[in-house]
Amino acid sequence: NVVTNAPEDAAAIVERLIAHPAVRRVNFTGSTHVGRIIAMHAAKHLKPALLELGGKAPVIVREDADLDAAVAAIAFGAFFNQGQICMSTERVIVHRAVASALVGKLAEKARTLVAASPAETSAALGALVSPQAAERVGALIEDARSKGANIITSGETKGAVMQP
Repeated sequence: NVVTNAPEDAAAIVERLIAHPAVRRVNFTGSTHVGRIIAMHAAKHLKPALLELGGKAPVIVREDADLDAAVAAIAFGAFFNQGQICMSTERVIVHRAVASALVGKLAEKARTLVAASPAETSAALGALVSPQAAERVGALIEDARSKGANIITSGETKGAVMQP
C-alpha cells in the first residue's frame, strides 16, 4: 500500500495508521527523529515495531583490495540519490597501506561527478531535497574542516534552487 500526503499532515497520518486495528506491527527505515516518533506511537498502541534508523553504513577497504572497484562502490554508495538515502555510504575504513592511493582515486572520481538540475540528463547528480539540506551539508563540511579535515576536492554550487 502507498499513502501519500502533504508533509504537514504526516504526523497525524502516521499516528492514525499505527492506531488502526488492522495494523499489527510497524516496520520503518529512516531517520532517528522520525523513528522516535513512530516508536512512541507504536508503544502507545502496544504494536511491535522494527526500526532501522540512520546507520553509518561503512565500507571497509583492505590492503589487498582492488582500489578501482572500491572507488566505484564507495562513489555509488555515497553519491547515489545525492547521498539522501538511509543506506548511503557515510564512512570509509581503509588500511593505512592503501589510504593515500584510495583518497587520490576517490578525489579523481568525485571530480568527474557533475551536479545539476534533475532535468539535465547528462549530470550524474541531481538536486538535494531542499535548500536546508544544502545548508546542512555545508555545515558538515565546515565542521569537519574545523576539526582538522583536509579538503582534497570540492565542487561549486551553481546557485540553482529547484522550485516547488
